[in-house]
Amino acid sequence: MAVFLFAVGLFLLVMWLGLIVRPLVQGQAPQALESTTTLVIQVLDLGIIMPVAFLSGILLLRRAPLGYLLASTVLIKFFTMGTAVSAMVVGQLLAGVSMSIGEIVGFPVLTLIGIGMTVVLLRNVSDAATLRAARV
Repeated sequence: MAVFLFAVGLFLLVMWLGLIVRPLVQGQAPQALESTTTLVIQVLDLGIIMPVAFLSGILLLRRAPLGYLLASTVLIKFFTMGTAVSAMVVGQLLAGVSMSIGEIVGFPVLTLIGIGMTVVLLRNVSDAATLRAARV
């Protein structure tokens, strides 16, 4: 599961930095800005989701309790975000909008893997108090 969390963090990092850095190096504004002044989705993904995905992966490798809590949060967040983005990809493709292969393939594939990981995680959640009471 930690490897998947690292993959999600890395995917978001590469996808959004590629969208932002390349135009800035060329002295241009990112095309995704269109008529706004801030790339809100990219800011949230790079500022919150990506760091928490990496942090939860590290904490999972250390078997820290906080890692399991953060991992469940990131998995469910990515499950909902990935489903929404995958639906947007389909809509944009049907509307004839050009997209990168990473957006077309990456989000849906990671979403499907994330759904599987979320199911595995939730199936393995147990109430510690119930387990302790059953042992007594």
